[in-house]
Amino acid sequence: MGLMRWLNRNRLAAMEDDEPAEEEAATTAAAPPETLYRLLSRLDTTYVDDGDEPVRFERHEVRGLRFPDGQVVVCDPLASRGGPDPVAQVDPEQDHVVEVIAARRGDADDTRNAFALLRLRESEPVSWSIEFDFRVDTATACFASRQALDALEDAEPLVDALDARLQVLHEGVAAFATGYGDGWYGCWLGADAEGQAVVILTPFDIVSASVAPAP
Repeated sequence: MGLMRWLNRNRLAAMEDDEPAEEEAATTAAAPPETLYRLLSRLDTTYVDDGDEPVRFERHEVRGLRFPDGQVVVCDPLASRGGPDPVAQVDPEQDHVVEVIAARRGDADDTRNAFALLRLRESEPVSWSIEFDFRVDTATACFASRQALDALEDAEPLVDALDARLQVLHEGVAAFATGYGDGWYGCWLGADAEGQAVVILTPFDIVSASVAPAP
């Protein structure tokens, strides 16, 4: 599958969403990054969200991702190529883990990516700061090295499809579908007790601030 075909498929899927769902996503307060991060330790639990709607989460993961130039950018892989500033500096020889957490609501066949995170170090975050908001125009975002992102035009066809929701496009570029599709999304940085950046997290406004384990 070529790069443009894969991205266009994601965008068309996002355009099929009905309007009430989009309005609900826009008007419900989204869960903060610390709430989303805590979900990782209990993904096998059924939650309730936005009242009494049951939600279950599933993890999609890529290990061994490297950033050849040591610069990590977060953006739409096509619409923002060449523009975004690095959000973190990492060791080019270090392997990293990318996780995408998808949410399935109720009994409906409606599963969407809720958030994505990139682990920079092994320690746990104790504080969070918003770094920037970024625009998505292809219903897809990515964690990438600046160098690899600039080379994406030469990356077709796509390399091995690891999962329908998380895919390596090129060495140093991991891409994923963005919740309800196009729009503005935040990039959060989690720091440990020593002030070191340990996690980059991007929420897709799928989970509300009221999410809690089901009684």
